[in-house]
Amino acid sequence: MPSFTTQAIVLRRVNYRDNDRMLTLFSPTLGRLDAAARGCRKTKSALGGATELFCSGEYQFHQSRDRYTLTGCAIQESFYPLREDYDRLVYGAYLLALCEASVQPGEEHPGLYALLLGALARLAYGAPAQSPAALTVVFLLQFAESLGYRPRLDACAHCGIVLPDEGRVRFGALAGGTLCPACGVAAEFIQSDTLRFLRAAQRTGFDCEMDVSIAIQNQAVWCMRTYLESRVERTIKAARLLPGENAR
Repeated sequence: MPSFTTQAIVLRRVNYRDNDRMLTLFSPTLGRLDAAARGCRKTKSALGGATELFCSGEYQFHQSRDRYTLTGCAIQESFYPLREDYDRLVYGAYLLALCEASVQPGEEHPGLYALLLGALARLAYGAPAQSPAALTVVFLLQFAESLGYRPRLDACAHCGIVLPDEGRVRFGALAGGTLCPACGVAAEFIQSDTLRFLRAAQRTGFDCEMDVSIAIQNQAVWCMRTYLESRVERTIKAARLLPGENAR
């Protein structure tokens, strides 16, 4: 019965029986991994901290057929400051839930793994001026890119007509991005500032310095959230807690 070690981050945890937990982890080489952490909720357990959300490190597992049991962990990062700020916590939780819905068992994805760790580090340790909504927009755009789902933001995703920066356009998640008024009759209007922000974030990534209102950031999050959820064909329940969702 083999044992193995892999880098991983905890995406989800569920308490099980009196002292155990069931974990869902993301490994850059093994993809999504479900494992049992036996006795981790006991006061003196060495595995307790390793089973918390966001925790990342070098995890050791014991494999028996298709079942995995956590046997040890050298914790590298817990992203603890996320737990001290509600907004940053819920945005971080959404990133974990999206990865859980998207990454498949056995699927190598080192680029996405690095992207997730980098985004969580910015959420946890970035300057207060760095809005968690803006950081999330950049993550979602790069997430889409890494999975081959780059949204069309420079032109109508249906007819290809170039869309100017000024004026209201529509956004269609199923259509693949922005739509001109003629093609997007049933799609939702977005503000011109939202379009400019999405374009800047797609172009410059985490270096994007465009100063926009929180309402514009929230609309940009909504655009990318609905876009990606339509691609992975899952509704991410964690989105209900995002601040911008309450205002919709």
